Amino acid sequence: MNIPQISGFDRFVAAVAPRYGLARIEAKRKMFRYEAAQIGRLRDTKIYQGTQTPDNPQTQLERVRMMYEVRDLMQNVPLVKAILLKFANYCAGSVEFDPDTGDEALDRDLRAYLKEKFKHATADRRLSLERVAQLSITSILRDGDIGFLKVFDGKDVLLQPIEADRVGHPNQISTDPRYFSGLIIGDYGRVNGVRIYERTLTSFYTNPQDFSADRFMLIFDPMRFDQYRGITAFHACAANIRDVYEIISFEKQAVKYASSLTAFITNAIGAATEGEDFFSVPVPSSSPNPSGMEPRQEMDAGKINFLQQGEDIKFPNANRPGPSWQGFLQLIIRDCCASLDVDYGFVFDATALGGPTARLVSVQSQRTFSRWKRLISDELLTPHKDAVVANALLNGDFSPKLATKYKLYSGKWLLPAHPTIDVGRESQANINENKMALRTAADIYGERGEDWRRGQEQCAKEAAHILTLADRYKVPVAMIQNMSTSGDAAKEATMVESQQEIDSKKADQTGKSFSVDEAALIRRQMKFVDKDGPEHEYLADRLEELTGERA
Repeated sequence: MNIPQISGFDRFVAAVAPRYGLARIEAKRKMFRYEAAQIGRLRDTKIYQGTQTPDNPQTQLERVRMMYEVRDLMQNVPLVKAILLKFANYCAGSVEFDPDTGDEALDRDLRAYLKEKFKHATADRRLSLERVAQLSITSILRDGDIGFLKVFDGKDVLLQPIEADRVGHPNQISTDPRYFSGLIIGDYGRVNGVRIYERTLTSFYTNPQDFSADRFMLIFDPMRFDQYRGITAFHACAANIRDVYEIISFEKQAVKYASSLTAFITNAIGAATEGEDFFSVPVPSSSPNPSGMEPRQEMDAGKINFLQQGEDIKFPNANRPGPSWQGFLQLIIRDCCASLDVDYGFVFDATALGGPTARLVSVQSQRTFSRWKRLISDELLTPHKDAVVANALLNGDFSPKLATKYKLYSGKWLLPAHPTIDVGRESQANINENKMALRTAADIYGERGEDWRRGQEQCAKEAAHILTLADRYKVPVAMIQNMSTSGDAAKEATMVESQQEIDSKKADQTGKSFSVDEAALIRRQMKFVDKDGPEHEYLADRLEELTGERA
């Protein structure tokens, strides 16, 4: 307990005014203390074993319980499934490796080799590496972690996925400081091995086998340094999501019940009276109703009915769900999104976002997805790629001498681009930054998940094809490039055609033969080069050589 030091002045104040003296001493006692650490009538602190050691027996059991809970939520709650799919698609919707060995021919060969190997990345050869990456992100978010056992099948290095509940027995709690939920710990806290169980069709865990750590990869997103096993990313919001699911279920029941009722008629006997224009249903004699009629009536649509004196008709209230209920539901969902570090508008409802706000939300979400991209690249994709390349050198698919001459392991992963709300604005910004040498083509193509070499090569092929078509059909290049546009492009094409006619007449008058298409192309190119530069001078000389005129 914090006992304050009482000075002589404090004693004087207490003697003169005891109430103020006591308040002064109490204020000194509260100085320089953390309010969150105080225990009071309305609040208690959470000091127990689970907050001290991340892998104690209690947290081991709770980790498994939360894993099963989130698996059930994924199967039944659309919000959870949508969040998992968004993470998987935005982080690993497309996966391709772009080698950078230092030799273009070797880059092409290695890219094609890895693409073929990545088509069947699992031991059962059912899933590609792209699908493995997507399911890995889903598993880490849902279960807490995912394991992979390296399998060598002939000349191939494959991955055997091990789900979280198979790493160690989920129903067994260990107090051994050298064993944490399937991980065998050695000196300095290193993981020396792993114990993997087989899971039967009836969910029994049998046949435990130990493997060395160099054959196993355990991927998770830790929140503490002393943490050996991952916990589900929904650990802080799983209870809220379950509440949302149940609240919506209860509200649907209330709405369905209110919709099934037509109206209530109140009278003295609580049943249909004789001679009333309703179809009353007789009830068994054992019913306590004295009138012998069931207090439920059926009406035909459009029928005019009359009520006797003392009777009243009431219709059930059908204004559910109300605005306050919807606001409360949004508050809970926002809390769930915050715990996953994604914005509510990006995940659930973007209708309230404006232009600048939507851009800010998109950038914030991009930071979250980029973090998960780095996690899956560093922990799964790159180690597997390096193993495949090393195995290719070992098997002779590539000469081992290449490893000493070129950077066979160098390159970057091409992952999906983040969605944007203003493609034109960002494209123009990329063009301007590229012209000013502030951004490279590799950066721009990489953000889109594409290879810049193949992109530029495709642009060159299209440009060469346009020149070939222009020469074959004797039409201006501008007409082919801007065929789908109008306005200035069409006007420019018309001007080029007019200039072609002038050049043709001039050629007939002078008897000088030259390419009309080439002259038109030179005039168009001269519009885009510096008039005082060497390119303009060269084009002017060429035009004078063809047409006899100096531009």
